[in-house]
Amino acid sequence: MSENEHSVGLAVETADRDELVEVVADQLRQKYEEEPTVDDDGDFVLHCIGQPVWVRVQQHQPVIEIFTRVAHEVYSRRAAAIEVGILNRDNIWSRWALRDRDVYQSVFIPAHPFAPAHLGEMLDLFFAAMRDTRDDLALRLRAKVA
Repeated sequence: MSENEHSVGLAVETADRDELVEVVADQLRQKYEEEPTVDDDGDFVLHCIGQPVWVRVQQHQPVIEIFTRVAHEVYSRRAAAIEVGILNRDNIWSRWALRDRDVYQSVFIPAHPFAPAHLGEMLDLFFAAMRDTRDDLALRLRAKVA
């Protein structure tokens, strides 16, 4: 086996948050072959199944968060708490949280050092989990999506 046969890219040591934001922007640009959209909060905005997904570089920790609101206006907070618990039990990467009557999906990626391949892979896993769970979750909770 050659040395590069298992290589998936290098980790990048960034000096500060601004540099990490630049590296994340470069990775998103390469993955999606377009300039990433940035919202008023400085988060990158992607889309999956018709709704926004945010990629945030945390302010005070070298961590990247991918998150979205997958359902809102749930009918029963009790039922939503049960469903969120089941999703969290069954998925190793994404986490779901109930906030008021909204359900959010998120994943955190350590970024010290930042491995660009990790961001790309986690986005793929996040989107797959979202596609696999969102509509059924909303149906069971009598909630809205997007």
